Amino acid sequence: MNLRRLIQALLGLFFSQADRPASRAHEDSRITDRTDRLDRADSMQSVYSARSTKPRPSSGSSHLGKNVPSLLSLADRFEKELADRTFVYTFKEAGKPDVRAEVEFERSGFCHLFSVGSMVSDFTDDLSAFSGMKGWRNIKSEWITFEKLQQINPEQFDYYLQEWQMMDEMIQTALDPQAVRFIKSKLPNSRLQADILLYRVFGSKTVHIALSKGKDGWFARSYFVRENGRDKEYPTKYVCGMPQLRVKTAVKQ
Repeated sequence: MNLRRLIQALLGLFFSQADRPASRAHEDSRITDRTDRLDRADSMQSVYSARSTKPRPSSGSSHLGKNVPSLLSLADRFEKELADRTFVYTFKEAGKPDVRAEVEFERSGFCHLFSVGSMVSDFTDDLSAFSGMKGWRNIKSEWITFEKLQQINPEQFDYYLQEWQMMDEMIQTALDPQAVRFIKSKLPNSRLQADILLYRVFGSKTVHIALSKGKDGWFARSYFVRENGRDKEYPTKYVCGMPQLRVKTAVKQ
């Protein structure tokens, strides 16, 4: 009888423990694991909720800082003033044949030019929703917004902020640029890839648009803004010491 009671007691103890809810510390740990968006790719789903949930219209995006347009408005400007046309650049350099570059600012390149994919690349291995035409459609539907990108990566958001603020200057640079032939060996530690660099100085900053020639022709490879140095003739290291080009621009629609 004593053995029987002992077995019954042990079984009762086992089932009573199994039926109890997890300890508070363990439950808190599980909740923390589920909500830690910055440490797992699952974070993308916590910030980018279902497409059916449309964000409220921004009242000036005050928490993003002053003079920050919405990502959708940037896409609209891009579509209205850069897309669906061909920018024909004729570059002249002393002692060399003229170079003619026909460049189209394609919708599928918007996410790359405006660093949308770079904002989330540390948090997901699948960038398909943030690049190419899929990324473009997600911006136009407001599934991707600046508010959400800032939640995911506030440090990188601040880094790219001036490029988004200078959309007007980027368009002006595309329409009426200065140019240099970019020689990679002069900047061996830079990751910049370009054959020709369009640029314009705006106050204390310089806008750059890198052009490259691929197997299918010329394309806009990158867009970035940098603070000027002291040399007025060569405002940034990307321009300094590079062969200057005379450039003529025509736009075909």
